[in-house]
Amino acid sequence: SGRVKADEYEKESVGDFALWKAYDPADGDVVWEPTFVVGGEKKVVRGRPGWHIECSVMASALLGDQLDVHLGGEDLKFPHHQNEIAQSEAATGKRPFVRMWMHRRHLLVDGAKMSKSKGNFYTLADVIARTGEGGARAFRYLVVTAHYATPIDFSWGGLEAAATTLRNLADARARFARIAGATAASKGGPAAEALAAFGERMDDDLDTSGAMAAVQGLVREWNRREKDGSLTPADAAAGVAVLDGADEALGLGLRVTRALTDAEQALVDARLAARARKDFAEADRLRAELGKTGVLVKDGKGGQEVSFS
Repeated sequence: SGRVKADEYEKESVGDFALWKAYDPADGDVVWEPTFVVGGEKKVVRGRPGWHIECSVMASALLGDQLDVHLGGEDLKFPHHQNEIAQSEAATGKRPFVRMWMHRRHLLVDGAKMSKSKGNFYTLADVIARTGEGGARAFRYLVVTAHYATPIDFSWGGLEAAATTLRNLADARARFARIAGATAASKGGPAAEALAAFGERMDDDLDTSGAMAAVQGLVREWNRREKDGSLTPADAAAGVAVLDGADEALGLGLRVTRALTDAEQALVDARLAARARKDFAEADRLRAELGKTGVLVKDGKGGQEVSFS
């Protein structure tokens, strides 16, 4: 039938999916000649496996007959994952094939699915070309801090907001580390509560957004204490530990460090000179230029502070 030839079918179809596809010249060299038992007789059937079988084969070969967690996009719930279940459980006789399914909702762009025909299809290379080297990390932050069961609506404004949040977190970690120095982290208190809340949210259906909300709450409180002079070195060290824990779990890259290139150092020096002569428009232009390569310049009490996105 047309369904079998296309290797796809609709949910309402009464037919079964194909485990083995008879040879089609369009398959080219993708062909095997195994022997099957058909109607009690051995028979060579030239063809190829149906595409759904590949995941069952790889999973059983590498992970065993039953899996604890299986991930995938929401568009794979049917037919692909349903077919994985059917063929795996039939082949092994073990149920369930998967104990927990986690399906990622779609990534939307300005409220619609990405489509080249709509002109809203972007690659990571497009993101980096438009926003600089820090764009990839900002996109990662945008995705990883949204709950997997909710769709993500990508926009350039949202990406910039994610980049700003990421910069603020990295900046907070650097400031807390300077205040802490070599002091050991304090025990208990808001930092311990934030770290515990982070773990609880991550353990509750991988609630990354709720987990990061706990971290953000601590950062806001520590920023307030730093401003009024009540943030102790021990508490600052505890704040660093909380941020490092989130960084380790989610891969946020809050401790990105590298040496400035000669060209970047020249721009940093030129910006300092521009501010000295009160040419703030030129200083802003140079800061934006540095930002394209992931170099962040902030004016503090001690002068220019350089970090990396």
